[in-house]
Amino acid sequence: MILKNTIKSFSIIILMIVNINPSFATSEANNYLLSLKESQSLGDVYGTISITDRGIYMHPGNTKSTSLFFKLNGKVKSLHYKLTTEFPEACKADLKAGIVGFELLTNGKSSGRVIVDKSSTLEKEVILKGIKTMEFRVDNGNGTPGCDHLFVDITSIAK
Repeated sequence: MILKNTIKSFSIIILMIVNINPSFATSEANNYLLSLKESQSLGDVYGTISITDRGIYMHPGNTKSTSLFFKLNGKVKSLHYKLTTEFPEACKADLKAGIVGFELLTNGKSSGRVIVDKSSTLEKEVILKGIKTMEFRVDNGNGTPGCDHLFVDITSIAK
């Protein structure tokens, strides 16, 4: 009986800790963030956003960025994301293929634009405590938009 009550008390403590700052695995994190999606803006000609098993797929437009907008309203304290590019086999001969610009905006303010290319993976954690809105913006980086593809994988999220 004592052991049963101890296990029950221990379980309650664990549940309380989890509820204080829950964190999600990759697919759960992607899904949770997507549940906060407010809208999207597709770039001209090539602009696309879709959900894959690798995360959020974003393709920039020819001259206009593709954006995904989230209404966080303080529901997310932090998130960790990974950016990778990929491009079709037909684009492999093009040295400018697979290079995109990525910008994260919170409450309408940019945290800076980074270039992600086919030979790199960028990982970053961002603190979002008190942030109401967030935007992922992807552009063609170097002027070869037909061959630019970006995956945004939310590897963890804390709320």
